[in-house]
Amino acid sequence: MLKRLAILVFLLAIVQALDPAPRRATTSARNSGSNDKNSSQGNQNTASPMPPLVTPQVKTVSANPHGCDVAAETTNTEHSVRITGIPSIAITDIHKPWWEYFLDWGQWVFAGLLAFVGWQQVRLLRRQEKILFGARKEIHTQARHMSRQADLMNRNNVITLATARAANESAKAANAQIKIMKDKERARMMVNVIRLETLTFGEDGNQIIIQFENIGPTQAQNVRANGTAKVVIRDFDPSDLEPFDVGEQEIAPQDVIRANRPPVETYLVFFIPEKWGDDLVYMERRILIEMRGVVEYEDIFGDQHTTPLNYDMRIPKIVKWRGNNVAEVHPMGQWREVVLADGNRAT
Repeated sequence: MLKRLAILVFLLAIVQALDPAPRRATTSARNSGSNDKNSSQGNQNTASPMPPLVTPQVKTVSANPHGCDVAAETTNTEHSVRITGIPSIAITDIHKPWWEYFLDWGQWVFAGLLAFVGWQQVRLLRRQEKILFGARKEIHTQARHMSRQADLMNRNNVITLATARAANESAKAANAQIKIMKDKERARMMVNVIRLETLTFGEDGNQIIIQFENIGPTQAQNVRANGTAKVVIRDFDPSDLEPFDVGEQEIAPQDVIRANRPPVETYLVFFIPEKWGDDLVYMERRILIEMRGVVEYEDIFGDQHTTPLNYDMRIPKIVKWRGNNVAEVHPMGQWREVVLADGNRAT
């Protein structure tokens, strides 16, 4: 609708801008004849003057018996006017073409259309203003809501972080309590190595007695143990071979070791050549016996535990020879637990 009105207004503006044709008073033949007649009569009237319509009457003044001046009274003379007729008025019917009417009323129509279009534009602008004002209010409302939501989210984040920290601390405390409970209730393997009092040279070998005892409140299960033992003599260069190395040995006494039961014994074996006896007895060499191994087991909670078998026994010297390749060792020789370079200790 507005587009059509704008096109019509544009066309009216173009027509108004064009130069209008000169107006010509067109009359009919009858009117033209009457006009010629009137013109001829006008010409005749100009030739012969019309008689005056008003006949002035002069009132005679009588002579003043007292001898007054008659000329002074003539100034107050009264005149009477008589109308003899009404002049004729000619009314002619003039027919004009449609474009003259259009040119006469076009500017008013154009002004009306401009006013209508302006009114419609004002309505449209007011409507757009209302829409924009409502949109701006909605945007401000949404901005306020978003700001509140952001504040709530920040508060929730702070609360969530605080809750997470509290939960983490609670979890740590619970884990610590669980660990304390497990440590209190789990099995604990203690290893005791029996002191050597004699050394046997030859094929019979020497046995290192090891005792396993569960000192915890619950049983140890899936017990596994292995280790090695050998003799090391410093500053000693025997003429024959090194002592026979039996390698790693399985020394687990049993699969399950219950709590509050007597220790379970097992042993490791090592050998000393028979030909070393005389040299060690008479040269008073220091003897070092090294035992290395590990005990592995599980508690009732399924956790794995290990106990290392890292012990050394230092024998200052051999006291006397008993015969049958058996020699008594110095009573100062004792087993001592050692810590390896990797810090392997009981756990």
